[in-house]
Amino acid sequence: GEIVEQGSLQQLILDPKSAIGKQLLPLTRPTHIPADLALLEVRYQRSHEQHSDWISALSQHLQHGIQLMSANIEEISGLTIARAYIALPAAQIENAISFLNNYNILSLADQHMRC
Repeated sequence: GEIVEQGSLQQLILDPKSAIGKQLLPLTRPTHIPADLALLEVRYQRSHEQHSDWISALSQHLQHGIQLMSANIEEISGLTIARAYIALPAAQIENAISFLNNYNILSLADQHMRC
């Protein structure tokens, strides 16, 4: 066999670029995205230090509504891990990624932002 990815289960699941993580925590990519919005994939592990209102906080920070397009929350090896697609203005993607990093939420701009 060939090692294609390595890391702890938590690292692989939380890494938005991990193909193995996507298989372990599947999520259907939305097919219909409003024309004025772009997709952002987010992944996070729920912890007691983390704010549970990150979507509201992001919306307030961007001064624009955020649409939750699809989400999956799983308990894997004792970890509560979530993966979601959110839609927001394309011009705000980099700002949103920076903001979410402060919440320890990993995010990745969707490579196919429009359908």
